[in-house]
Amino acid sequence: MAMAAVAILAMSACSRVPDGVIDPERMAALMADVRVADAVVSVNTSDYRNPVDKLALKQAVLDRHGVTQAQFDSSLMWYGHNIGLYQDVTERSIELLEERMTRLGSEATAAAMSIAGDSVDIWQTARLYTFTSKSPTRTLTFNLKPDRNWESGDVYTWRARFVVPPANARWGVTAEYDDGAVEIVSNNMSTSTPGKREITIFTDSTRRAVSVSGWMELTPVGDGPVVVDSVELVRRRRYKPEYQQFQRLIIPRSHGSSASDTVAGN
Repeated sequence: MAMAAVAILAMSACSRVPDGVIDPERMAALMADVRVADAVVSVNTSDYRNPVDKLALKQAVLDRHGVTQAQFDSSLMWYGHNIGLYQDVTERSIELLEERMTRLGSEATAAAMSIAGDSVDIWQTARLYTFTSKSPTRTLTFNLKPDRNWESGDVYTWRARFVVPPANARWGVTAEYDDGAVEIVSNNMSTSTPGKREITIFTDSTRRAVSVSGWMELTPVGDGPVVVDSVELVRRRRYKPEYQQFQRLIIPRSHGSSASDTVAGN
């Protein structure tokens, strides 16, 4: 058994989390399923455009584990204030996903580890960050330059899960173009409860972007921590009609032709 799993089980046997907090092993299993649900939404965006459908999927995961949204949120908050144990639980959830991939080879489980298809997670640094009022900085940033996979019209989605939310948070993404134009998307995040948030910029398909950068400013609650986990920066291709593998042109039947229409494919 992996060391992280041994540590989780040992802590479960020798210590007790407060009443109302999900125990470490159950929390790891729940976090693994939540991550799979997030991946299902990422891979099947056309099926989950409606926020109601996303909420229904998340609720189904919680129901399966017999946990309410309030219990999950309060447990995340508690683990976030006990960051060492939270890291162990996170490692255990990843182990569970890897075991599931080995056993089932599930596409959704694989996508929970990395985004599939034309989308790719290009975040290059840590996934987990902790900030307090005494931290030298409470800002998270990135700055991308063109690479061989860079294309005009690319879509960038910056995601993060707030385990312990800040008092206030604001973030934005900026695209700079070779003609000097600058495009900015920014907003104040609703962070009153734990959960995943995201911000998206659709770069201009008629210009060439020379950089894409982002910033996140966080204000802790008093001396308590802000814990940000599962940070992703997903780049995907904007859908274009010409990407269809087969296009049909139906030519109307003339009076002298056979009974079936003529179909030409490009």
